[in-house]
Amino acid sequence: MIGQLAILAVLAAPSLTQLPAAGGGTVTVSADRVKYNFPRHQVDYTGNPVRLTRGDAVLTCRRLRAQLDDAEKVKEATCEGEVRFERGDKVVTCEKATYEEAVSRLTCEGKPVLKSGSLTAVGSLLVYDLERDEVTMDDVRGDVPADQADARLEGMQSHRKGKRGEGEK
Repeated sequence: MIGQLAILAVLAAPSLTQLPAAGGGTVTVSADRVKYNFPRHQVDYTGNPVRLTRGDAVLTCRRLRAQLDDAEKVKEATCEGEVRFERGDKVVTCEKATYEEAVSRLTCEGKPVLKSGSLTAVGSLLVYDLERDEVTMDDVRGDVPADQADARLEGMQSHRKGKRGEGEK
């Protein structure tokens, strides 16, 4: 009960939430709106964008669902909608990303693009081992010049904005 009261106190100011991570440390989430489902141990964040920060890593998207364990620590978080992950000089974009706290891993699906310095790679599935700072990518279609990757990302974002605009009419 005390844990639930603490969560309620944090949720009273939904613009910034700090949750303990299962592996230690703190996960900070900022969002426009937050909804907590106590029986399911889920927290749903929406915003423009939602921003999850842990250490030197930042994950942004439009919707994020965090699954908590019984101690109210983040076990897993799934991000959807204009997903962007940044760590140092590395930037990953995709349609959906799932962060698994226990193994310190981010899995990106839906046209993942990795940019690091002058390297740009596009594939079908990207797995980022955060502890090792190592990326594995499936179905890599070769290095893509940075300007083409930037244009592709802008095109995806424009297409998404157009779809949202049609639904709002």
